[in-house]
Amino acid sequence: MTRLVFSRDWRDFFGDDPYPFDMAQVESRDGAGVPVAFVAATIGPPPQRVLDLGCGYGRHMAALAAAGYGVHGTDVSHAAVSRAQARAGRGTAVMADSERLPFRAATFDAAICLYTSFGYIGTSARGVFSEAARVVRPGGYLVVDTVNGGRRPFSIGWERVPGGVGIWLRYGTREVVRQRNLAVTRRVVGVYGLSYRRYVADALAEEIGHDGRWAVKAVHGDFDGSPQSPGSPRILVVACRT
Repeated sequence: MTRLVFSRDWRDFFGDDPYPFDMAQVESRDGAGVPVAFVAATIGPPPQRVLDLGCGYGRHMAALAAAGYGVHGTDVSHAAVSRAQARAGRGTAVMADSERLPFRAATFDAAICLYTSFGYIGTSARGVFSEAARVVRPGGYLVVDTVNGGRRPFSIGWERVPGGVGIWLRYGTREVVRQRNLAVTRRVVGVYGLSYRRYVADALAEEIGHDGRWAVKAVHGDFDGSPQSPGSPRILVVACRT
């Protein structure tokens, strides 16, 4: 039976019965090599204990584990955690909210939060960064990445998904990016939506360091280490645990 969906909640978009991503296509186009090389250059060589917040299906976890890091990943989706665990080899993926992590204080040497895995409407970015500070040891690192909010987003397109087709629209205001995905497949017909906050570099750095437990050390415009500017594609913040 075909299921009907209409949701604007990011938990449904990424949840246990999510938008019907073509995972083979997603994995083929979203390489982890460049981001993981940046992380390794920032935090130092393995063995170190790294926490991947919002790990999704585990592309960064798998690359970090293969490089010799002791890596844990968290995500709110059981389906994503299962896939990440299957890919990550020696890594460990668990279901968890990034604002309430199931780890003891100072468990990790570093935490990473890549590709806008925070800031969804209905969540607290400050809560994520404060909880990361709890589980990372003093002197450890935080690497946070998101799209550059100084560039107003607009894109529209389509893609093949299992059993049908998907169409997406992404647009934004000064404060928020909104995305709507229409899926028409044999299993589901519906609209999936999500919204997340837009950040400029200074605002994101302020959020990360709001309680004094993270000291921002560098802000880059992409994973190549380029300087951050209004035209940069991304905002990449490196902070050290005080």
